[in-house]
Amino acid sequence: MLLFSSLISGLLAVSAEIQFNKPKIKQDELLIITCELSGFQADAKVRILREKEQILLSEGGNGNAFGSWQISGQGVSKQASTSDMAEYKCVADDSAGNFAFTERALIVLVPPSIPSIVQPSDKKLIVGKAGELVCMAEGSPPPSYTWYKQDQATGVTLKLPADARTNARSFPNSQFTVDQNIVKFLNVTESDAGEYWCEARNEAGTSTGEPVFVGVGSLNIASVVGIVFAVIFGVALIGIIAFVIFKKVTGADSDSYMGENEVFDDEGNDVAMGESYDPYEHHKGTNRQDISHVV
Repeated sequence: MLLFSSLISGLLAVSAEIQFNKPKIKQDELLIITCELSGFQADAKVRILREKEQILLSEGGNGNAFGSWQISGQGVSKQASTSDMAEYKCVADDSAGNFAFTERALIVLVPPSIPSIVQPSDKKLIVGKAGELVCMAEGSPPPSYTWYKQDQATGVTLKLPADARTNARSFPNSQFTVDQNIVKFLNVTESDAGEYWCEARNEAGTSTGEPVFVGVGSLNIASVVGIVFAVIFGVALIGIIAFVIFKKVTGADSDSYMGENEVFDDEGNDVAMGESYDPYEHHKGTNRQDISHVV
């Protein structure tokens, strides 16, 4: 029992804690990763791994760094990048049989890129129909979004609420909801026209997009006419293809029939149009009995 207690005490006495100079670090800042040991012998072997990739191997205080990492005191360092956002592990053991490890996640902060409205591509909504505005930006962690609109009548900038129907004073006749980077119009009205833009924000910073005018209108007559003509053209093309195929099939049968008849006619013409064929001339010198026999 005493031996077991001593063993447990020994195991609890050693530790290998992985440390970041900043647990959440911005892109391009200096990143330093160390492994703080406690209770190990001087000959302790220390390894720091990123996922399964070894980035530091240290034995007795002498370390080697791998890849783009550099030795920094008892750890490694480099300029932080998005690829460094991963799970890191510190593993340590020594000649006395002590062993310990810990792991910890590093977050690399990247400010949002300038957001832009990507849908609808033509920046137009159809009156009386449902529609959407979609804003996109890149960042780490993924950004949250805020939408704005400039009132056409007053020129005042308005922040879009989660549901326009709860703010009829600022958005009369509008029926839309906001879900992060998407504005969903339940039924587009004339009052929904105007300049829209979005703001993307995360722990690393904030970016604001350029205002974009989103127009509204009825279904384009030219588009309808174009669709109708496209349908008519498609039907006509199918008809022409079917007719050509039919002609080819029936034409092949006719050619086959004519070919057979031409052979028959040629044989007939050969008999009729040959050199003066006189059966009597052929049978000159034969007697009546022979002729009768032939007949």
